[in-house]
Amino acid sequence: MPHLFETFTQETRDRFNLGKGSGLGLAICKNLASMMNGTIEVDSEVGKGSTFTVELPLTVGNAAEDMAEASTIEKRAMGARHCAYDFGGKRVLVAEDNAMNMEIACYLLAKVNLAVDGAENGRQALECFEASPEGTYAAFLTDIIMPEMNGLETAAAIRALDRDDAKNVPIIAMSANAFEEDERESVRFGIDAYVVKPIDPETLYRTLESTLK
Repeated sequence: MPHLFETFTQETRDRFNLGKGSGLGLAICKNLASMMNGTIEVDSEVGKGSTFTVELPLTVGNAAEDMAEASTIEKRAMGARHCAYDFGGKRVLVAEDNAMNMEIACYLLAKVNLAVDGAENGRQALECFEASPEGTYAAFLTDIIMPEMNGLETAAAIRALDRDDAKNVPIIAMSANAFEEDERESVRFGIDAYVVKPIDPETLYRTLESTLK
């Protein structure tokens, strides 16, 4: 308990938990609370659990007005950043099994004048590409971890199709796997670019700009 909020400290009674975590989480929480002139305290008993209490000296504001102002500022900032990108209504295929992630992707792509066809998994994306007239899609964006067929398998299957656009269409991976070996591995399956989730709009747009023909 005396060392709970110190950096790089861990509770090691359970030998199966050795090496898990970095011992930084609670230290970061304490620093954040202190930076806001607040405190964080803990009441803990072995075998029963822990209660953490954070106290912050915050003033009460008008939440509705604050959110409206923040939304306006954000929209203006996004508009200024994204106005430089316009992909002229080109159509892209997006494979994403998470509904929220698909909604976000469609929103970001529509902001820069891209038409989107969505697929819930890799197999559906492959079937959609096969059924489309040649040259329909300016790019294929795909999650890596999906049911039916994952993104790597789908990319390889599209590259193997007997049609010219399958060989040349830019394929962009969108994945939470941020390790360099994951990105290097994706190249073997025919993927041209790799965007790490959560998606940064500017990074996505720059990637599209560099890969779309």
